[in-house]
Amino acid sequence: MKPSLCSVVIPVYNGAKYLQKTLTSCLAQEVECEIILVEDASTDASLEILYEYQRNYPEIIRIVQHEHNEGFVRGVMDGVATAQGKYVSVLGQDDVMVKERVSCLLQMMMESGASMVCSNAFYLFGDQPSHQLVRPDWNTSGFIPRGAFLFQNPVVGSSVIFKKDAFKKINFTNLTFRNSIEWYHWFNYACMDGVYFLAEPLIYYRKHETNISHTLFQSGEYRRYKRFCRKYMLSKLHPCEIALAVRNKILKIPPTIKNSL
Repeated sequence: MKPSLCSVVIPVYNGAKYLQKTLTSCLAQEVECEIILVEDASTDASLEILYEYQRNYPEIIRIVQHEHNEGFVRGVMDGVATAQGKYVSVLGQDDVMVKERVSCLLQMMMESGASMVCSNAFYLFGDQPSHQLVRPDWNTSGFIPRGAFLFQNPVVGSSVIFKKDAFKKINFTNLTFRNSIEWYHWFNYACMDGVYFLAEPLIYYRKHETNISHTLFQSGEYRRYKRFCRKYMLSKLHPCEIALAVRNKILKIPPTIKNSL
């Protein structure tokens, strides 16, 4: 396995329908990435597809296989632990990257010094790409203020790249959820060297009835997870940050993106 600057971790569970398009977009990146595929005991043809790609690209693709279904969080944790890159991206099994995504985010990571960099995204409805932005009101690049995380997760999950060394500093021991990790995960980077948002859409975020975010948002786990995240964030935020976040929520004002922390 050749060392890569960036590792792309893809947790996979019954993702056969869209996996090929996702993997093809990874292989088309301007910067060669290590690809870590965490197969979570799928019951469809996912594993066969992963093995086919690994046979064709043995130098950059690694497969971590779970004997039993363990959930999205365990997939992320095992994937990051396996990753050899200095920087890590966690990508949805059904999302598609534009070819310059990794190179743009790595460049901004190095320029900004942030612990994590993310971008805007276009929606992908089934197989139909669109020009509808996931964050239509966010047209300025810069650091996302910590308070912006209090009432919602402002980050499109598949759009991120983070420093693996920063990941190692996060305490995940109290995170007992099966499929919920991103909101808590991203906020911790905002408390380190910040989360930098790039206004340019660099990914197509696929929206369909069986993707994990659609099913997760309707679950009891997600309601418990929201309470957990807000309690944690309230313990970390300054009262002025909380007051500004409450004001912005009431007035429906998007957070102010800053040039620096």
